[in-house]
Amino acid sequence: MVLATHARESHAIQTVPLETAMTKLGCALLTLVTASILPLRNAAAQDTLGTQEYAVKFVCGQALADRPAVARGRYYTAINIHNPNPETIVFLRKYAFTLPNEAPGPIARDSIPLKLGSDQALELDCVRILRLAREFVRAPFAKGFAVIQTRVPLDVVAVYTAADSLGALEAMHMERVPARLIRVPFSVNKAP
Repeated sequence: MVLATHARESHAIQTVPLETAMTKLGCALLTLVTASILPLRNAAAQDTLGTQEYAVKFVCGQALADRPAVARGRYYTAINIHNPNPETIVFLRKYAFTLPNEAPGPIARDSIPLKLGSDQALELDCVRILRLAREFVRAPFAKGFAVIQTRVPLDVVAVYTAADSLGALEAMHMERVPARLIRVPFSVNKAP
């Protein structure tokens, strides 16, 4: 069977075998279908490839003379988290506490996932960290890492301040925390 097509330039009719026309049409349709499915496949693959993780150093509370690793004074850490994504996201957090004398510290997991809408921000601060620390370390001072886990990139900035014994500001520092990809699928049902 032969398929006739109209060529504009010569106004002549060109004949093409039907099998050739169907093969070209099939290839074009396959390309369109593949191109439309590929972004969905890539988005789904991101969920199974790994978890975005942010390890933020924290120093919180009143340091006394018994902690020689830091100067005496009052330390504060505020961890600001912003969702730059167009959709609402969910993230988990855990806190790895450090102990003196090279001893590994305990890990406290916040079991309730937090949600952030598009362009929303929140803060994790020393009030929450010290509340969790009471179970594991001698309050009123704690050091360690707050670990934030999610399936999508976030903006994470740590703000560190220190005050003297009268509460006057002595130092302030801000640090943007980079993400790292860990090869564990993100799940709100089970912390990675």
